[in-house]
Amino acid sequence: MSNFSLSTIAVAGLCMSSAQAVTLALYEFTDNAIEESPTDLNDLSVTSTATGVSASDFTSPVFDFAVTTANAFTSNGLGLATGTDDNMAGAITANQYMSFTISADSGTISMDTLSFDIARAQRGAQDFQVRASFDGFTNFIEVSGFQNQAIAQDTFTNYSFDLTDSGFDVVTSVEFRIYLDDRAGNQNSSSGTYIDNVVISAVPEPSSTALLGLGGLALILRRRK
Repeated sequence: MSNFSLSTIAVAGLCMSSAQAVTLALYEFTDNAIEESPTDLNDLSVTSTATGVSASDFTSPVFDFAVTTANAFTSNGLGLATGTDDNMAGAITANQYMSFTISADSGTISMDTLSFDIARAQRGAQDFQVRASFDGFTNFIEVSGFQNQAIAQDTFTNYSFDLTDSGFDVVTSVEFRIYLDDRAGNQNSSSGTYIDNVVISAVPEPSSTALLGLGGLALILRRRK
């Protein structure tokens, strides 16, 4: 298990056992109505964050978004670049991604896990891949031994990414990008790709979580190798 040291960021009011994670940021996309032509980015804003942590809205340089009472989805008629099961080059060149940024208000944070639910419509994206800004979006974040993951049609699948060995220790800010491509080659793709329940979390070591019950404080920890 990694060793941890306390950072300068405190999160008030959280008590937990040593096995429980601190949720640094959560996106639930629970708008009250479908937005036909969304212009208010508050629809894509973070649902909650730990004290001392900030999170941006979901955004994209090429996709428009709509928000239902349960999720967010790409809503424009962009024709997706194609790629094979292990090639996201077309999507990267075309900036086909949705993104969000997690930042420490001061000091540094350590991120242990990224998880989210994803699905697609009939002509939505076929594959996705996650990259991050700490290495200039150069490398993908592997999940279950694979570079890309297929997106199931009409059924949400949960994916969890282990960030503990990926360079996410002692960071001040990280932008995550979820790249999307069209392996099937749909020329008239509607780009209907759905995402929900996006969670960034961290797990403090037992010696530190003991402080939480005594003082009512959850400390976001910085990993020390």
